[in-house]
Amino acid sequence: MRPLFFIFAALISPVHALIVYDSPSSTTNTAYESAPANGSPWQYVAGVNNNGQREASGVYLGNGFVLTAGHVSLTGAVSVLLSGSTYLRDTSYSFNFFSSGVDLKLFRILGDPGLSVLPIIADTDSDLNKASTLIGWGVGKATGAGGDPASVVSGQGWNWSTLKSTMVERWGTNTTENTSYIGSGNNVYLGVDFDSSAGEASMTLGDSGGALFQKFGSTWKLSGIMAAVEISDQSLYDKIAGGGETPSLSYALRLKNYNDALTTATAVPEPGTASLLIGSALLWLGRRRRKATSPR
Repeated sequence: MRPLFFIFAALISPVHALIVYDSPSSTTNTAYESAPANGSPWQYVAGVNNNGQREASGVYLGNGFVLTAGHVSLTGAVSVLLSGSTYLRDTSYSFNFFSSGVDLKLFRILGDPGLSVLPIIADTDSDLNKASTLIGWGVGKATGAGGDPASVVSGQGWNWSTLKSTMVERWGTNTTENTSYIGSGNNVYLGVDFDSSAGEASMTLGDSGGALFQKFGSTWKLSGIMAAVEISDQSLYDKIAGGGETPSLSYALRLKNYNDALTTATAVPEPGTASLLIGSALLWLGRRRRKATSPR
């Protein structure tokens, strides 16, 4: 049995972003703070702000729609930072996937970022044991200064920072290895572990709503929305000190289950129509999908 893992809260506590492995003693590496050379859709991943404070991450789907995790708070004055520009939330549109038991939330923004519709994984695509690029916003490893904990957990990994001054968009790579069931709502997740390999990424608090991209042929597709971690406050490639490599796990909501609903959202012109169609699609999915097995 896998240990229980935490849902990203991204509400009151300082928010964070990916931690990327490069060497056991490293504390920063700016190579992961600009668009990756592999061509994954860096420009589609947004920082989500609530009342002027960074809350989490989101992914621009096209036609004004942004997708994030359902547990991310959007109750205040919401804006997103996308491709260097800030866009306010369109408060005339409100739809929450989370009300249907699915840990996804869709909202619209005002203004046009000039991005086309983002391809979403098809239900026929294979997303397991597949190379992936993870992109999220916020801080990474602790700095050991300004009230932050020490960065390195010797021989095991890194502590998460609490300093918002280090919050940036960051990317890393990993390989999906399994699917896991957590809690109510029949949410199915893609799991990735934090091996001690160069460029390997581990999700942290504030990555909620960030992207897990995979390449199919020549096309990058959104395959997952980052949502949960096994261990809070640390990213460990060896969670049992001296026990050999026993990496901590991170989880992204598996989007192939919701391709029809999300494609509908980006295709229809009127927000009201989108809400009705997506709600119907998710209700149908909830009725037909059987429960996944317990975490392993």
